Order: sequence, then C-alpha cells, then structure tokens
Amino acid sequence: MIGMFFFGSAFPLVQATEGFEADSTVSADMLAEEITIDSSVDLVSEATDSSVITDSSAELPENSESGDSLEVKSVVSVADEAVPFVSYRTHIQDFGWQGAVRDGESSGSVGQAKRLEAIEIKLGDTPVAGGIDYQVHIQNYGWMNTVSNGQSAGTIGESKRLEAIKINLTGEMAAKYDVYYHVHAQNFGWLDWTKNGEPAGTAGYSYRLEAIEVVLVTKGAAAPGATARPFVKYPTLSYQTHVQNIGWQNYVSSGALSGTTGEVKRLEGIKINLADSTFAGSISYRTHVQDYGWQAWKQDNAFSGTEGEAKRLEAIEINLSGEIGGYFDIYYRVHAQNFGWLDWAKNGEAAGTEGLGYRLEAIEIRLVKKGEVAPGATATPFVRLGGIATQVMSANQMSATKVQLKTQLSYGTLVNGVRVAAPISNITAYMQSTTSGHQVNLSILATSDPLIFNLSFNEKALNPSETYKFIASVAGTSSQLWTSGINQNTILGKLSTNGSYVYYRRDQTPVNQLTLKHLLKTALEPVGSTLYVWGGGWNEADTGSGIEAVTMGASPQWKSFFNQYGSIYDYTKTLYQIHNGLDCSGYIGWAIYNTVNTSNNKDGYVMLADGISSNFAGRGWGTYRYKTTISQYKPGDILSSAGHVYMVLGVASDKSLVIVHSTPKGVQINGTPTPSGNTNSVAASLAKQYMSTYYPAWYNKFPSVKVGYSYLTDFSQMTWDVSGNALLSDPDGIVNKSAEQVLASLFSE
Repeated sequence: MIGMFFFGSAFPLVQATEGFEADSTVSADMLAEEITIDSSVDLVSEATDSSVITDSSAELPENSESGDSLEVKSVVSVADEAVPFVSYRTHIQDFGWQGAVRDGESSGSVGQAKRLEAIEIKLGDTPVAGGIDYQVHIQNYGWMNTVSNGQSAGTIGESKRLEAIKINLTGEMAAKYDVYYHVHAQNFGWLDWTKNGEPAGTAGYSYRLEAIEVVLVTKGAAAPGATARPFVKYPTLSYQTHVQNIGWQNYVSSGALSGTTGEVKRLEGIKINLADSTFAGSISYRTHVQDYGWQAWKQDNAFSGTEGEAKRLEAIEINLSGEIGGYFDIYYRVHAQNFGWLDWAKNGEAAGTEGLGYRLEAIEIRLVKKGEVAPGATATPFVRLGGIATQVMSANQMSATKVQLKTQLSYGTLVNGVRVAAPISNITAYMQSTTSGHQVNLSILATSDPLIFNLSFNEKALNPSETYKFIASVAGTSSQLWTSGINQNTILGKLSTNGSYVYYRRDQTPVNQLTLKHLLKTALEPVGSTLYVWGGGWNEADTGSGIEAVTMGASPQWKSFFNQYGSIYDYTKTLYQIHNGLDCSGYIGWAIYNTVNTSNNKDGYVMLADGISSNFAGRGWGTYRYKTTISQYKPGDILSSAGHVYMVLGVASDKSLVIVHSTPKGVQINGTPTPSGNTNSVAASLAKQYMSTYYPAWYNKFPSVKVGYSYLTDFSQMTWDVSGNALLSDPDGIVNKSAEQVLASLFSE
C-alpha cells in the first residue's frame, strides 16, 4: 500500500508502500504520496498517484471509523485518582527514533519490511508508586537484561532486529493496573495481546518486530482485544527409529540422521513428534512394512512399524494436518538399500521403495517454513517397481495440438543393485480412456540419458472430454506412469494425478482464442464497472479462486455494486464482500481464466500477488525476471510484488507504461511515470483519454489515472512467450506495438 511516512507523536506509524523485501531502502519518489490513515487501517487516498495495497491473503487491516489521526485507545482510570498513561517510542531501521506515542497508539511501521531496533517505555501521571520494566529479545543476542522507566532496550547502529518483548509493571502500579501489549511481526502481522511480563513476538523464526502497541487497564479489566496468540514459537521436531540389532535409538532433532548407514541394518519402526507448537494440528505418518504393505496412519509420537518381528521398513509417508500445515512443509528423505540417499519428499509423498524388497536404513526429517526451498533435490524420493516404474518430469506443448511428456525410467531393471535402462525397442506406451477404452499409442523418443525418454501424442487423436490414463511397458510388463507434481504448460488439455498416476483430459478451448490480443481485450471487460473489494475473486476460505474467478464473463453483480456508490467509496467498509468486486490478484486470475477457458468451474489462477508472475512463468507460459533485472516491458506483461499485481497494456513513446489493474477504487486503466520520474507522462495522458472517453461514469466518480514510480522499480515480471510454442500466440503483432497503437487496436473493435 502506498503511503507517506509520518513522524512524531501525531503520526508515529510508518504506513506501507507496496510490500518491500526485508531491509529494503525506500526511494524518495515513493515517499511523495500521501494517504489518510488511522492506527489500524492502511487506506489509499484517491488523490495519490499510487494505489498498491496488500493482497487479499496478506495481512488484513482492521477497520476504523476514525478520520485523519491515529485512533487512541481508551485508558481505564481508577476513580478519584490520577489517570496514568504509558508512553513509548521505537527506533526503526533506516528512520531512527520516532516520536513518542501513548496509550495504545502504534509505534513502528506496517508493510515497510522495516525492523524495530530499540524501544523506550515509561509511565506518566501515576497515582501510586511504581514503574515499568521491559526486556527485549534481539537477533543473535537473545533475551537482554531488563531495563526500566524510559531506558533504551535494544541496539543502535548494529542493524539487529527486535524479535520479541516482555513488559511488566512494578510496585503499587502492578497491584492496581495491568499492562497489555501486542506486536506486528514479520509474516504474521498483528499478533494478539498479552500482559504483565509474558512474551510477545516470535521465537526461532528470525522474524523482525515491525510495530508495537501498549496500553494500561485497571487490574483485572478486559483485554483490549484477542489474547489467543501473542507469541509464536518455532515447533520442535524430534524422531527416533528402531534399528535391527540395536533397538530404539535416542531422539534426534529436525534434520539429523536417525538410523545407520554402511552397517546393512534395517529400520523396523519409527516415532515422530512435534512439541512446543503454537499452532493447532498434528504430524501424521505411515510406513510400508515388509510382507504387510502400507500400515494405518499414526500421529504425534505413536509407534509405526513392527518390533520383534524382524521386518524391514520399506517406505514412509509423513504429513502435517490442521493449522500447522498452513505454516510449514514437512520434508523427509530416506537411505534405502542399494540406492543410498534418495531425494527429498514432502507433505505426504512416499519416500523409499515399493516392490523391491529393499530395507530403509536411515531417515532425515526437516520442518521448513511454508514455501521455502527444499533442503535438496526432490526428483526421485520414491522408487516403485513392478516391471517398470516411470515418472513424468515435465510436459510441453510442441504445437497447437501436439504434446510432449518428458519421462524418467526411474529404475527399470536392476542388475546387482545397479540401475540399467531397457532398450528403447522394448519400451511401449499408450493412453487409454477410462470410460470407453479408446486407446492411443504414444510416440517414444530416446534421449542422451538412457533412463530418460520422451513420449508425445496429438490431442486431435483423443476423444473430446474423455479422460485418458497413461500406461507404459517394458517387454510386455506394464505399469501406469506416476508423478509427484510436474511442471506442465500444455494448452488444450490438462494433466492430472489420481493415486499418483497420470491422466490427461482434452479441453475445448479454440486455438484462435489463445492470443495476446484476446488476453488484453478480456482484461478490459471489468474496467470501469468493478470496484475494488478485498478478497474479491477469492473463495470463502481465502485459499484460491472463488466462483467468479472460474466463471466465464464479468459478473453482473460487480456493475450493480458499482452503481450503488458515488464518488466516495471506502474499500475498508466492504472487506471480504467477495462477490461484489475484485481485488488485484482476483482480477488477474479472472482475466487469465477467461482467456484460456470457454466453460465454468475448472481450475483457477487466483493466488498471492507476489507469486503470480513466477508461477505463470513456471508453467512454461513465458520468461520470469526479478525486479532488478528488468530491461524492457511488453504488452501483456504480468508484474508482481509482495502486495500487488498488474498487467501492462502497452509501452508509450516516452517509456512510461499504460497498465490495467484492480486497485482502490477498482479495475481501471492507469499510467506510470517515465523512467526518469516524470509523472506527466504519455501513459498518464493516454489513461485519462481512454478512461474519460470509454468509461465516463467511472471517470466522473474517480478521475485519478496516475500511479507511482515504484511500479517501475519494485515489481518482478513475466513476459509472455508468444511464439506459439507456449500458451499464447500473437498473430496480430501486438507485442511489437506501442501503447498508442495497442489501445487504438483494442478500442477500435
């Protein structure tokens, strides 16, 4: 969210620009815009040139009815006594000491990715004797000594973050009052309130504190807000294995080896436990045991396997359930007989072997923050043999109708424990309909690696709307292909998995619909009639595409909702009225869905804004560039940041961008400054021309057409591959046209 920095006791909270990375430096251009804020809501003024906001699945700001100043929480007083207050100030990365605030006002920053580095707290107008103590947890140092009554706690000039804090009253003040406080923590946002010396913040995450609020209340009175989760600890993962001839080994912690290597000893059982978790949920696991196969799921340190039966573990699956699964991935890998260490599996995938009679000898398990990179390679965590075991590695659309799958013959034939490839002449593969039995043979091409080969087929050979199963065979021994998640960029159909096997279903999307011009024309459909609604385009659970984002056409409800408002519209009053409009990622997801589909209720494309451009590029649709490596822009580019996403309509003659996005007030065409910073750009002029001419009802209500300079500096890019080999083609030559030419073409039909 674009905002202006306020200092001093009147406006101590530094409001958000559009989701910078940790410890980034804010440019002067981005400080030039001004918004009206209160203590808990990041609002974007329509008078500004920029309107990037946090996406719908990012931190949700609280609503407020206040005007231009921060809301001051009420302080409960004691009858016939002076009314005490608590005041405090923070030292913020890059900005230094802020002005003192008091009684529940926010000190720090929100959305700036700026760490708190120090704090001073004191009491005023105390009716009885006593003071205030506080203690901070600092990066690399841990909990520091307690300080009191206005002394500085933290560091200055060391670039070290505060990670947690404890605050306590002393003397008679402690008998008459409670001190409540809560913090804004990196990636978690505002945590709940705690009081009287209990920790607030995080432990084990290396997350910075970004803001704090402190308030006094009469002893025993109600808390200022929720108190369920003021402090978030990194869970402790431990596990132990039962090893042949050794028995139960000691518990080890996350990432450590349990079992043996080089001793030819089998694992026979395992227990896995999560402790000290702030999140609800469990860790579940099941093992594949010699002669018995897959056993029932166990959880939370229960025993899985056998004891006293001399039976080997052959494979394992581990998963997280409940709330904790939303914050962490569970990775694990096994040391298997004859193979050694296999690759890493995660979140319920199988690790080990099946059908080989090979023992597991050791295991490593790691708890990883959600979305962080895997500890290592993930290609082959599991080997299943029943004649032939193949996994799909990637999929690519070779032409408008021909699809190629790159597959790996993981361990087709074993000779003295060494994998060897079957001769290509012995390999056959085909697709078979799961309903009619219709069969299509697959073309098989060898590669330089004898264990990897390519399969290809023409979609025109498939019956429309039938689902086909992939089957391969070596010398007459058949097996279904399987995968644990592939990089697919097929166009006219979709690969899927069911029980770890690969299926394909042809779609009905016309090839002539998959053009860059069609994408841009589709993106214009909601312009000028769709207001910004936080969560619009998302589902009720706020986890992905909602009904409107997987429906063809613009919802009539969007325009009806727009018609209810005049020139004053405050999106903070309509939070999560998800059927009434679109937020930024909901809009982009809707536009992509309506470009590549012709019917409703298929998989959607709504996701967190900062991952959209890289996600689309990862599907094979185009080229991804990090924000600092962008050298040029093209029509249709998808630009993502940690708080916003937009689409480029064209590049103007002065290199400014004409863009389309959903931002307060809603879906509209805007113009960026030039690369040199001139806000009176050709793009801004074009945006004004087209919004006023083609969307007069909108323009009369919301005439702002400019966005800030940060749109050119703080967004990563996905540029479409329009060669015809990926999702889109460009028979109209749109990619080489200027913004003036693109707009003329789009609005001339």
